[in-house]
Amino acid sequence: MAELDMERCLDSASLQVSRPKAPMAMPWETSALMRSVMGVAPRGQLEHLKVAVPAPPVRMAKAFRPLLAGKEVVQATKKRKVLAAVLERTKDDSRADALAKWMARFMVNPDASQVGRQLNTISEGEGAEEKTYIMLEDVFARKAAATMKIRASAMLMYVAWVRKEMPDVEPLPARESAVYQYLTSLKEAKAPATRASSFLQAWAFCVHVLAFDDPDQVEKSVRCKGSAHLQFLRKRKLHRKDALTMLQLAVLELVAVAHP
Repeated sequence: MAELDMERCLDSASLQVSRPKAPMAMPWETSALMRSVMGVAPRGQLEHLKVAVPAPPVRMAKAFRPLLAGKEVVQATKKRKVLAAVLERTKDDSRADALAKWMARFMVNPDASQVGRQLNTISEGEGAEEKTYIMLEDVFARKAAATMKIRASAMLMYVAWVRKEMPDVEPLPARESAVYQYLTSLKEAKAPATRASSFLQAWAFCVHVLAFDDPDQVEKSVRCKGSAHLQFLRKRKLHRKDALTMLQLAVLELVAVAHP
Protein backbone atom coordinates (compact mmCIF):
# COMPACT_ATOMS: atom_id res chain seq x y z
CA MET A 1 0.00 0.00 0.00
CA ALA A 2 1.41 3.37 -1.05
CA GLU A 3 2.33 5.81 1.71
CA LEU A 4 0.10 8.86 1.72
CA ASP A 5 2.20 11.37 3.62
CA MET A 6 -0.59 13.92 3.93
CA GLU A 7 0.35 15.34 7.35
CA ARG A 8 3.63 16.90 6.30
CA CYS A 9 2.10 18.59 3.27
CA LEU A 10 -1.00 19.87 5.06
CA ASP A 11 0.85 21.10 8.12
CA SER A 12 3.44 22.90 6.00
CA ALA A 13 0.64 24.43 3.93
CA SER A 14 -0.92 25.86 7.08
CA LEU A 15 2.18 27.99 7.75
CA GLN A 16 1.39 31.50 6.53
CA VAL A 17 4.10 33.73 5.11
CA SER A 18 4.13 37.04 6.99
CA ARG A 19 4.68 40.17 4.95
CA PRO A 20 7.62 42.19 6.37
CA LYS A 21 6.86 45.81 6.99
CA ALA A 22 9.08 48.42 5.39
CA PRO A 23 10.45 51.05 7.79
CA MET A 24 8.32 54.19 7.97
CA ALA A 25 9.58 56.96 5.71
CA MET A 26 9.81 60.44 7.20
CA PRO A 27 8.45 63.42 5.21
CA TRP A 28 11.94 64.88 4.70
CA GLU A 29 13.13 61.53 3.30
CA THR A 30 10.55 61.50 0.51
CA SER A 31 10.52 65.22 -0.24
CA ALA A 32 11.50 66.48 -3.68
CA LEU A 33 13.70 69.09 -1.94
CA MET A 34 16.15 66.29 -1.07
CA ARG A 35 17.67 66.53 -4.56
CA SER A 36 17.90 70.31 -4.73
CA VAL A 37 18.96 71.01 -1.14
CA MET A 38 21.08 67.98 -0.19
CA GLY A 39 22.00 66.74 -3.63
CA VAL A 40 20.61 63.24 -3.10
CA ALA A 41 17.61 61.41 -4.46
CA PRO A 42 14.51 61.01 -2.33
CA ARG A 43 14.25 57.80 -0.41
CA GLY A 44 11.72 56.31 -2.80
CA GLN A 45 14.27 56.58 -5.63
CA LEU A 46 17.16 54.88 -3.85
CA GLU A 47 17.53 51.42 -5.35
CA HIS A 48 19.60 50.01 -2.48
CA LEU A 49 16.89 50.89 0.04
CA LYS A 50 14.08 49.13 -1.78
CA VAL A 51 12.42 46.42 0.33
CA ALA A 52 11.58 43.15 -1.41
CA VAL A 53 7.98 42.29 -0.59
CA PRO A 54 7.02 38.65 -1.01
CA ALA A 55 3.81 37.48 -2.62
CA PRO A 56 0.71 37.57 -0.40
CA PRO A 57 0.07 34.50 1.76
CA VAL A 58 -1.27 31.53 -0.18
CA ARG A 59 -4.51 30.06 1.10
CA MET A 60 -4.05 26.61 2.46
CA ALA A 61 -6.42 25.11 -0.05
CA LYS A 62 -4.20 26.18 -2.96
CA ALA A 63 -1.11 24.86 -1.20
CA PHE A 64 -2.75 21.49 -0.62
CA ARG A 65 -0.35 19.36 -2.67
CA PRO A 66 0.26 15.94 -1.11
CA LEU A 67 2.99 13.75 -2.59
CA LEU A 68 1.53 10.54 -3.98
CA ALA A 69 2.95 7.51 -5.69
CA GLY A 70 1.69 4.26 -7.13
CA LYS A 71 -1.54 3.19 -8.78
CA GLU A 72 -3.67 5.31 -6.40
CA VAL A 73 -2.39 8.60 -7.82
CA VAL A 74 -5.40 9.35 -10.03
CA GLN A 75 -7.98 8.54 -7.39
CA ALA A 76 -6.13 10.40 -4.63
CA THR A 77 -5.56 13.43 -6.86
CA LYS A 78 -9.30 13.65 -7.49
CA LYS A 79 -9.95 13.52 -3.75
CA ARG A 80 -7.31 16.20 -3.21
CA LYS A 81 -9.12 18.53 -5.60
CA VAL A 82 -12.41 17.90 -3.80
CA LEU A 83 -10.90 18.59 -0.40
CA ALA A 84 -9.08 21.67 -1.69
CA ALA A 85 -12.37 23.04 -2.98
CA VAL A 86 -13.94 22.39 0.42
CA LEU A 87 -11.22 24.43 2.10
CA GLU A 88 -11.82 27.27 -0.35
CA ARG A 89 -15.46 27.35 0.76
CA THR A 90 -14.43 27.72 4.42
CA LYS A 91 -14.22 31.46 5.04
CA ASP A 92 -12.50 31.21 8.43
CA ASP A 93 -8.80 30.46 7.82
CA SER A 94 -8.36 29.06 11.32
CA ARG A 95 -11.22 26.62 10.81
CA ALA A 96 -9.94 25.73 7.33
CA ASP A 97 -6.57 24.91 8.87
CA ALA A 98 -8.24 22.66 11.45
CA LEU A 99 -10.33 20.90 8.80
CA ALA A 100 -7.21 20.29 6.71
CA LYS A 101 -5.45 18.68 9.66
CA TRP A 102 -8.37 16.35 10.32
CA MET A 103 -8.76 15.46 6.67
CA ALA A 104 -5.13 14.38 6.76
CA ARG A 105 -5.93 12.13 9.73
CA PHE A 106 -8.85 10.60 7.85
CA MET A 107 -6.69 9.94 4.80
CA VAL A 108 -4.15 7.94 6.85
CA ASN A 109 -6.68 5.11 6.71
CA PRO A 110 -10.19 6.08 5.54
CA ASP A 111 -11.52 2.67 6.54
CA ALA A 112 -10.59 3.28 10.19
CA SER A 113 -13.56 5.54 10.89
CA GLN A 114 -17.17 5.99 9.92
CA VAL A 115 -16.53 9.58 8.87
CA GLY A 116 -13.52 8.50 6.79
CA ARG A 117 -15.55 5.83 5.00
CA GLN A 118 -18.33 8.31 4.29
CA LEU A 119 -15.87 10.90 2.94
CA ASN A 120 -14.27 8.21 0.81
CA THR A 121 -17.65 7.40 -0.72
CA ILE A 122 -19.02 10.87 -1.43
CA SER A 123 -15.71 12.23 -2.75
CA GLU A 124 -16.06 9.96 -5.78
CA GLY A 125 -19.67 10.81 -6.71
CA GLU A 126 -21.38 13.72 -8.40
CA GLY A 127 -21.49 16.99 -6.47
CA ALA A 128 -18.66 15.77 -4.23
CA GLU A 129 -17.46 19.24 -3.27
CA GLU A 130 -20.79 20.44 -1.90
CA LYS A 131 -21.56 17.15 -0.16
CA THR A 132 -18.13 16.96 1.46
CA TYR A 133 -18.31 20.55 2.65
CA ILE A 134 -21.78 20.08 4.17
CA MET A 135 -20.75 16.84 5.85
CA LEU A 136 -17.60 18.27 7.43
CA GLU A 137 -19.51 21.30 8.67
CA ASP A 138 -22.05 18.99 10.28
CA VAL A 139 -19.41 16.71 11.82
CA PHE A 140 -17.50 19.56 13.47
CA ALA A 141 -20.46 21.88 14.01
CA ARG A 142 -20.21 21.83 17.82
CA LYS A 143 -16.42 21.97 17.99
CA ALA A 144 -14.27 25.08 18.11
CA ALA A 145 -11.36 25.41 15.70
CA ALA A 146 -8.87 25.59 18.60
CA THR A 147 -10.13 22.29 20.02
CA MET A 148 -9.95 20.65 16.61
CA LYS A 149 -6.34 21.75 16.16
CA ILE A 150 -5.23 20.53 19.58
CA ARG A 151 -6.78 17.10 19.05
CA ALA A 152 -5.40 16.83 15.51
CA SER A 153 -1.88 17.76 16.63
CA ALA A 154 -1.91 15.08 19.33
CA MET A 155 -2.98 12.47 16.77
CA LEU A 156 -0.31 13.67 14.33
CA MET A 157 2.47 13.04 16.85
CA TYR A 158 1.17 9.54 17.51
CA VAL A 159 0.86 8.67 13.80
CA ALA A 160 4.36 9.99 13.12
CA TRP A 161 5.78 7.94 16.01
CA VAL A 162 4.10 4.71 14.86
CA ARG A 163 5.33 5.16 11.29
CA LYS A 164 8.88 5.66 12.53
CA GLU A 165 9.10 3.11 15.35
CA MET A 166 6.57 0.51 14.16
CA PRO A 167 6.50 0.70 10.35
CA ASP A 168 4.67 -2.62 10.00
CA VAL A 169 1.74 -1.43 12.15
CA GLU A 170 -1.19 0.56 10.75
CA PRO A 171 -1.37 3.80 12.81
CA LEU A 172 -5.16 4.00 12.67
CA PRO A 173 -7.22 2.64 14.21
CA ALA A 174 -5.04 2.85 17.30
CA ARG A 175 -4.03 -0.48 18.82
CA GLU A 176 -3.70 -0.81 22.57
CA SER A 177 -0.20 -2.30 22.44
CA ALA A 178 1.06 0.44 20.12
CA VAL A 179 -0.52 3.16 22.27
CA TYR A 180 1.06 1.78 25.43
CA GLN A 181 4.49 1.66 23.79
CA TYR A 182 3.98 5.24 22.61
CA LEU A 183 3.08 6.42 26.12
CA THR A 184 6.05 4.54 27.54
CA SER A 185 8.37 6.24 25.05
CA LEU A 186 6.99 9.62 26.13
CA LYS A 187 7.75 8.76 29.74
CA GLU A 188 11.30 7.63 28.94
CA ALA A 189 11.93 10.72 26.84
CA LYS A 190 10.56 12.94 29.62
CA ALA A 191 8.12 14.56 27.24
CA PRO A 192 5.84 17.36 28.50
CA ALA A 193 3.70 16.07 31.36
CA THR A 194 0.41 16.63 29.54
CA ARG A 195 1.32 15.02 26.22
CA ALA A 196 0.21 11.50 27.15
CA SER A 197 -3.14 12.61 28.57
CA SER A 198 -3.64 14.92 25.58
CA PHE A 199 -3.30 11.95 23.26
CA LEU A 200 -5.84 9.87 25.21
CA GLN A 201 -8.24 12.81 25.08
CA ALA A 202 -7.63 13.12 21.34
CA TRP A 203 -8.32 9.43 20.82
CA ALA A 204 -11.53 9.67 22.87
CA PHE A 205 -12.48 12.58 20.58
CA CYS A 206 -11.84 10.36 17.57
CA VAL A 207 -13.94 7.52 18.95
CA HIS A 208 -16.94 9.46 20.28
CA VAL A 209 -17.12 12.39 17.85
CA LEU A 210 -15.66 11.05 14.62
CA ALA A 211 -16.72 7.40 15.06
CA PHE A 212 -13.25 5.91 14.73
CA ASP A 213 -13.07 2.16 15.17
CA ASP A 214 -11.61 1.13 18.54
CA PRO A 215 -11.14 -2.67 18.34
CA ASP A 216 -8.91 -2.81 21.44
CA GLN A 217 -10.95 -0.28 23.48
CA VAL A 218 -7.85 1.83 24.03
CA GLU A 219 -9.63 4.47 26.08
CA LYS A 220 -10.56 1.80 28.63
CA SER A 221 -7.04 0.41 28.90
CA VAL A 222 -6.01 0.51 32.55
CA ARG A 223 -2.28 0.58 31.88
CA CYS A 224 -2.59 3.37 29.29
CA LYS A 225 -4.66 5.54 31.62
CA GLY A 226 -2.28 4.81 34.49
CA SER A 227 0.79 5.76 32.45
CA ALA A 228 -0.82 9.01 31.34
CA HIS A 229 -1.87 9.81 34.91
CA LEU A 230 1.62 9.28 36.34
CA GLN A 231 3.09 11.50 33.66
CA PHE A 232 0.51 14.19 34.36
CA LEU A 233 1.53 14.21 38.04
CA ARG A 234 4.94 15.52 36.97
CA LYS A 235 3.33 18.78 35.95
CA ARG A 236 4.45 21.65 38.13
CA LYS A 237 1.81 23.19 40.30
CA LEU A 238 0.52 26.59 39.28
CA HIS A 239 1.43 29.19 41.89
CA ARG A 240 -0.88 32.17 41.95
CA LYS A 241 -0.28 35.50 43.59
CA ASP A 242 -2.20 36.30 46.74
CA ALA A 243 -5.50 38.07 46.18
CA LEU A 244 -5.68 41.80 46.95
CA THR A 245 -7.22 42.77 50.27
CA MET A 246 -10.05 45.27 50.62
CA LEU A 247 -7.61 47.95 51.77
CA GLN A 248 -5.31 47.34 48.80
CA LEU A 249 -8.26 47.58 46.42
CA ALA A 250 -9.34 50.87 48.01
CA VAL A 251 -5.85 52.33 47.66
CA LEU A 252 -5.65 51.09 44.04
CA GLU A 253 -8.95 52.78 43.24
CA LEU A 254 -7.84 56.07 44.82
CA VAL A 255 -4.61 56.05 42.85
CA ALA A 256 -6.44 55.24 39.59
CA VAL A 257 -8.93 58.07 40.12
CA ALA A 258 -6.29 60.60 41.19
CA HIS A 259 -3.92 59.77 38.32
CA PRO A 260 -6.05 58.64 35.35
